Amino acid sequence: MHCAFIGCCLLTLVNSASLHISQKPRFLGVKSQRSVAIHCAMQDRSTGFTAKWYKALEYHHEPTDLVDLTDRFRVRKKDNIVNGVMRVNNLQPDDSGVYFCKLNDTWWGPGSGLQVFRKVNAEQAERRSRVKDAMIFIQALLLAAVLIASLVLHLKQTSKEDAIYEEPEDNHIYEGLGIEHCGLYEDIPAVCQNSDATWDKTESPCEE
Repeated sequence: MHCAFIGCCLLTLVNSASLHISQKPRFLGVKSQRSVAIHCAMQDRSTGFTAKWYKALEYHHEPTDLVDLTDRFRVRKKDNIVNGVMRVNNLQPDDSGVYFCKLNDTWWGPGSGLQVFRKVNAEQAERRSRVKDAMIFIQALLLAAVLIASLVLHLKQTSKEDAIYEEPEDNHIYEGLGIEHCGLYEDIPAVCQNSDATWDKTESPCEE
């Protein structure tokens, strides 16, 4: 399919070159709601031709869409070419594309590119810009509020954990043990052990 189309394009270019088919202008860039005219012309004016107009999205696309002649698309005769001029009124962004004239269903013109730019209202654009700035500012405030709320909750949680934790008391004295009578840890057995205890004395056989 692509090879056949490329071959047709090459053949068309050869034929166009031999017949000197031209289109003017080759490129148009206009705002919407304007009007433009595209001309298809030939150097040989001895023979009459009939033109049909086709549209493609880009130059390398096959122009298979025949232009529907409506109130906005009108054609008229140009020199020896019937429908040699196509005029488009009240342009819309969807009208953008490449327009080709085809003479006698055989020879293609080189194409004319048309780019329609959307008409921009300055007041509406400024209003949309202000709304966008306001939305960005509100999003920033919401983000700051979320961060502050998270920080406050974290601080409250930390304070609550500190309140639950109790410091151990300094004065722990066990009953029956005076801390002032104890020295070092190594001295505790010596202080607490009584060498004169009755269970430690060895009973002599002579004693009754």
